[in-house]
Amino acid sequence: MRLPGRGAPYVGVPPADGAVAWDAWAAGWGGAVGLAFANAALHRAYGEVLPELTADQLAGVLLLALVLRWTVHVEGRNPLDEPRDAALVGLAWAGATVTFELTFGHYVNGDSWSDLLAAYDLTKGRLWLLDVVGIAAAPAIARWWNRRAPGPASAVS
Repeated sequence: MRLPGRGAPYVGVPPADGAVAWDAWAAGWGGAVGLAFANAALHRAYGEVLPELTADQLAGVLLLALVLRWTVHVEGRNPLDEPRDAALVGLAWAGATVTFELTFGHYVNGDSWSDLLAAYDLTKGRLWLLDVVGIAAAPAIARWWNRRAPGPASAVS
């Protein structure tokens, strides 16, 4: 396992020793948060014309597509050498996402804990839990995608 910290944080420059570029992956998660905010703004626009549950589901699917595409880009610039590294980055991203969602939702937006947790209820058609699972899997999926057999459609960085 090659997960030691890097000496100097140079985002976008893969470490020579094969270690995970944690600084770059932390910045990558920040980019995913930016996509989430853009998705939320878009959700407000189409949320005016769609039923609330449908708008939430559309936002969840759209966010997952955006995050997966973004992660393919990040992994292309900061390759994860081992599947274990991808799994650890994914778990870190998912944990940071849930922590951010609950903390920001409660303390900044003023949402109740029960409302925040309701977003994870698949039995009610809420898809946020699937987004979190998708965020956790995104680095491994991106690693696989970027290592497929080369072809005209695989150049995605």
